[in-house]
Amino acid sequence: MHYISVSVLNMASTNIYKALIIGGGAAGLSAINKLHKNGVKNCLLLEAQATLGGRISTILRGDHFLEHGAQWIHGEDGNVVYSFAKENNLLDEERNLKQTGVGDTVFIKEDSSIVDEDVVRIFQMQMANLREEGERNFEGNKDSVGNYYTQKFREENELGEIGNELLDWYGRFQCCMDGTDTWFEASCVGSAAYEECPGNQVINLSEGFKSLVTHFQNNLPEELIRLNSPVKKIRWKNLENSEVPSLVELELISGEVFKGEHVIITSSLAVLKDCHEVLFEPQLPLRKVNAINGLGIDVVDKIFIEFPHIWWGDRDGFSFLRDNPQNEVNETNWEKGILGFYEVYNQSQILCAWLTGKAAKEMEKASEEEVKDRCMALLRQYLGSHYDIPDPVWWDRTRWFSNPYIKGSYSFRSVLSEELDVTAEDLAYPLCNDQDIPVVCFGGEATHEKYYSTVHGAVETGWREADRIIALRR
Repeated sequence: MHYISVSVLNMASTNIYKALIIGGGAAGLSAINKLHKNGVKNCLLLEAQATLGGRISTILRGDHFLEHGAQWIHGEDGNVVYSFAKENNLLDEERNLKQTGVGDTVFIKEDSSIVDEDVVRIFQMQMANLREEGERNFEGNKDSVGNYYTQKFREENELGEIGNELLDWYGRFQCCMDGTDTWFEASCVGSAAYEECPGNQVINLSEGFKSLVTHFQNNLPEELIRLNSPVKKIRWKNLENSEVPSLVELELISGEVFKGEHVIITSSLAVLKDCHEVLFEPQLPLRKVNAINGLGIDVVDKIFIEFPHIWWGDRDGFSFLRDNPQNEVNETNWEKGILGFYEVYNQSQILCAWLTGKAAKEMEKASEEEVKDRCMALLRQYLGSHYDIPDPVWWDRTRWFSNPYIKGSYSFRSVLSEELDVTAEDLAYPLCNDQDIPVVCFGGEATHEKYYSTVHGAVETGWREADRIIALRR
C-alpha cells in the first residue's frame, strides 16, 4: 500500500481536521483505526519516519523474520494483541523459554569455566522465592528493585562469590525486562503496578509483529496516513487567527502547518523527555513536565550473529558472568555489558545478544565491523575452549537510542517518579480548553497504568484516546 510521503496535501493549509495523530506506532495506528471505524473520518496520522510501526520493527532474513523491536506477546487472557493474533491465525505453536536467557542455557565465567548446574539451580530457586516475596512486599515500597533484591539475596547467599556474579547477571537480565540501565533505577512500587496478562509471557507471532501493523494499515484509506512528516512545533493554546478556540496547530520541520480540533500524541517517552521544552508552545503544565521527567525509559538493544552452521549443540544459549561487575562499562569495553547469546525463533543458525543502558548506547556508536569483531572476541573468550566457533556469515544490530524519533525502547516506573509523586495517569491526562474539552491527548505504552512497556498496553492507550474524541460526538 502506498502512503503519502513528502508531497504537499492541498487541504493542509485550509482544512481543519477533527483529529491529528502524531506517531505511527501501535498506539497511533490503533487510535486512528478506532476513530475511522466510529465515523470520525476527517483525521490524519503524521509519522516522522519512512515506515509505520514505531518500536515494532520486523525484518526478513532468509525465509523467516527477525524482530528488531517488540519481541513477544506477553500473556493471553485480557491481552488485545493475543486476541487479534489468535483470531487471525498468527500465533506460533512454540511455547517455551529457549530464547529468553532462562531456558536450557550454560552460565560461564570470564575464565571460560562453566558454572555447575546445581549451583545455577540453587540460585534460580533463591531468586524465584525472592520474586514471590517481592510481589507481596513491593506495593508501597519506594526503594529500587535492585536495592531490594541485592539486600535480600546477600542476607541468604550460601553460594559465596559465584552467587554475587550470578546476582549481577540477574540484575542485567532484569534490566532487559524493565528497560533500565541498572536495576537500581526501577522502583518497587512502580513494578508492583505492572500487571501480567495470565498465560504464556513469551508468545511469537508466526509472521512477526509487523503483521499487527499491516492489519492496522489495511483497514485505513491511504490518505489518512502521511509518512516522513516529523513535527517541529505543537501550538495548543491561544492561537492567533484561530476561529475555533480549541484549535491545535502542528508545524512540521518542512514548514507545513496542519490544524485540528484535537491532537493525540503517541511519541515515545524518550522523545518527550528530549524535546518537550521546544516542542510545545506554550510549554506544558508542571504536572505534565514532572511526569515526563519522572517516568523512566532507557534502551535495550539486540545484536544478531548468523553462523554457517549450528556449533552450540542442543543448548538454548550462553549466559556470561563478569568477574568485576562493579567496573564501569564504557566505549572500550561495552561488550562486557552483554547478557549472553541466545537462540532466535525460526532462525536456527543465528544467536542474539541482549544489552541495555550505557553498554547499548556505546555499542550503537561503534561501526558494524567493530560490533561483529567484539562479539566474536567475547564468544571465543568465554566459549573458545569448549567449542570450535566459525566466523559469522552475517550480522546485524539495533540502534534504538540513535534513532531521533524513538530514542529508547520502553518505559519503566523509576525511583524518581516516586520522588516526584507521578504515575502514568499524570502523563496520560489530556490538556483541555476552557470548556473542559480535551485538546491535546497523550497515548503510548508509557501512559498505561498497568500494561506499560508492552504492545498491548500501547494499543489500549490508542483506543482510550480515540474514545475521548468519539465521546464528544454523542
